[in-house]
Amino acid sequence: MERTTVLEHLGSPLVWNAAMHRYRIFLIIGLLVAFSLCAACVVWSTGETAFDSAEWKSARGRNGSSNPRKSMVHDLQGAYLNKGLSREKVIILLGEPDSESKQEICYELGLTGFFPVDGSTLVIKLDDQGLLTSTRVISH
Repeated sequence: MERTTVLEHLGSPLVWNAAMHRYRIFLIIGLLVAFSLCAACVVWSTGETAFDSAEWKSARGRNGSSNPRKSMVHDLQGAYLNKGLSREKVIILLGEPDSESKQEICYELGLTGFFPVDGSTLVIKLDDQGLLTSTRVISH
């Protein structure tokens, strides 16, 4: 009975190296495809739209994932909610708040995130004169 070595059983070293090289290429391609799909899902789930005052106002009370406010909030914060804006002008722009106090106005954004299970709220901070000082989005 003839004895064989492991290399002889698997084939020549050149064949073995070529197989490992193909395996590495398929692994890298697979990881790139998986990463690309994940990135596309994140971009799709965080789609932003331009702020629309009428659409924002009509979304009051819609706390589910279909609330369009979540996709408008970044444009709203960057282009419309400037420091020094009065409480009255904020309410004209956004409609009646979902909750408010003397120094805060809050608007519900609905469910947000990649897996929409957490609610988010736009919090608008006001100073003692009722002028906007800052905005932030909080998750709860």
